[in-house]
Amino acid sequence: MDQETYGVSLNVGYQLPNQWKLENIASWRTWFWYPHNALSDGAGNTPGLQLWSADNNQVYEQNATEELRISSPENRRYQVTGGVFYMYEEVPDYIHNTITAQGAKYLGYGYSPEIYNAALNGASQLAHDNPVTNEVAGYVRGKYKITSKLEVEGGFRYSFVSKSGGYSSRIVNSAIPAMAADVFGAPVSYHATHREHEPSGSLSIVYRANENHMLYATYSRGVRNGGINLVNLDITEGANPDVKPEINDMFEFGLKNTFLHKRLFVNATAFWNNVHNYITSASYYTSGGTTISYLTNAKHVISRGFELDARGVIIPGLEGRVSASYTDAFYASFNNATHPLESSNIGGLYSLTGNQVPLNSKWNLSTGLEYTVPIKNIGATNNPFWSKLLFYVGADYRYRSQYYAEPSESRYTRIKPYGILDAHVGIRPESGKWDLSFWGHNMLDKRYFVTMTSLSAGAVFYGQLGDPAMFGGEFTYRM
Repeated sequence: MDQETYGVSLNVGYQLPNQWKLENIASWRTWFWYPHNALSDGAGNTPGLQLWSADNNQVYEQNATEELRISSPENRRYQVTGGVFYMYEEVPDYIHNTITAQGAKYLGYGYSPEIYNAALNGASQLAHDNPVTNEVAGYVRGKYKITSKLEVEGGFRYSFVSKSGGYSSRIVNSAIPAMAADVFGAPVSYHATHREHEPSGSLSIVYRANENHMLYATYSRGVRNGGINLVNLDITEGANPDVKPEINDMFEFGLKNTFLHKRLFVNATAFWNNVHNYITSASYYTSGGTTISYLTNAKHVISRGFELDARGVIIPGLEGRVSASYTDAFYASFNNATHPLESSNIGGLYSLTGNQVPLNSKWNLSTGLEYTVPIKNIGATNNPFWSKLLFYVGADYRYRSQYYAEPSESRYTRIKPYGILDAHVGIRPESGKWDLSFWGHNMLDKRYFVTMTSLSAGAVFYGQLGDPAMFGGEFTYRM
């Protein structure tokens, strides 16, 4: 693969009267992507089969931004910044996929050589899409100290976004295009547009009782822009070219504390997110085993939970830490999902309402200990070299509860809970000039998956294994 990147940016600042500042920031970037890939694939007893002599997406991306903003002086009771922002982006994409002779035999299994060679051997899919985005936004952000202990800050932004583009695909070099369409998907051609204008912003109240205790409360509304699907869509499967903007209303309350003359730090946070039109991915499968993926909206997602983090000195030389988070993130309403692979023959739409959001583990736990002691306290040595060295030893344990590894939430992509134990030991001088350590990762040699993905061709699932037990050492020296 080859790629080329170019860019230029210009930042101009002007000092206004009374220490106000005016800035203009402009940039232009481009990225050209030229892959030259073939694809080896296969399932069951045919691993490494070369299915495609070409499997490429060439991209010619360009992006330009312009921002003008004004800022008030710093170190005052109030601070404010406001401005306008504009972005233009285009990402034309050229797709070329070609089936090999081996691929024709494999994908045309069950047909005679005359048929699968005529339909698939050398058959190509040529496709093109050209999404274009224009965005204009105005924003303002401010901070005000009500008292020496109480502070309020917030911001507001209003964005206008327009996205448009088209997708077209065709099949060439096939004497039986209908059979080739089972592999590539049926040729389509369409144009789509998307327009939105959304407000967003945040408001926070921060109270600092003293230098050791702080509490805060925040409300924010975030917007993830929608857009258009420019892929080989089959609307009969429930796919929609238009993707709605995702709106996230978040409430958060937190505490930050230090105790015992800053030997102990304790932070806690509770949160509740209401996400409307949550953007996720869906997919359906062609009869030839090709997976067509696209973006879609889940009507409503709720994410709620808490986080707790504590660290400090237990006894002189022994430091500990523990963190825990509980996140209950689930689809409150998602009735337009697509079927997982095991029920993909049913077709139509599928409900994931009530299911856990993919990649979300309800529980994440982490804890660690490290003990550091001067070597002179161990061996009572008077040697100048050894008496200035520190010996340290520590261990860390991380736990993650079960989660779904892909958006289809197939029962076979559910990753079981796992925990990993790491440890380390080393020496370093009090100055920190150098460090010699030895470490062990996954010392209990836990076998686990981190991802699991469905492959429609052959109806199999494949996953990525976590790292096995590993041991090593390292030496660092600071110049």
